[in-house]
Amino acid sequence: MRIYLIAFVLFFLATITEAQNINSFFVPKTENVTLCSDEVFLRRAYLSVTGKLPKKDKAAEFLNSTDSDKRRKLIDKLLESDEYITYFGNLWGDMLRIKSEFPSNLWPNGVQAYNRWVHEKLTSNTPYDQLVSELLLSKGSNFRVPEVNFFRAFPRKTPDNIYRNIQLLFLGNRKPTD
Repeated sequence: MRIYLIAFVLFFLATITEAQNINSFFVPKTENVTLCSDEVFLRRAYLSVTGKLPKKDKAAEFLNSTDSDKRRKLIDKLLESDEYITYFGNLWGDMLRIKSEFPSNLWPNGVQAYNRWVHEKLTSNTPYDQLVSELLLSKGSNFRVPEVNFFRAFPRKTPDNIYRNIQLLFLGNRKPTD
């Protein structure tokens, strides 16, 4: 499988000439794009990054600002906030099945360690590929090596079930059912 993937990537990269932009394969060309209003941007940014609406004083501060770079600064500020870590920690917790009740088979101490590990990875801004590698290549005690709980959380530990879960979770791809 790995050889086919490498061959595909090399073939794909070889077909791109220097004059071509790789984004042209993935990003559709759009015309007459207009930016949304500051009010809409503020609401979308807060909901997407923190899962909450902005507080009244924060909204007023952003909307009254005349800084031309205020949108970028808002995103940077939100990504450095504790609300981001909490919100995305909960999202990852749901996706990785960090819980001790059915159908997950994790001990409460393992759940706590696993949850702390996810929060530490978010706080340290660990790259996605490194996070996934640590999860998939983990081994050891589920208390001392919390990422091992990734595999323990599967209700059915068959190779096909693990493959389908990894494919869905990290690649966003569902294997068609037969």
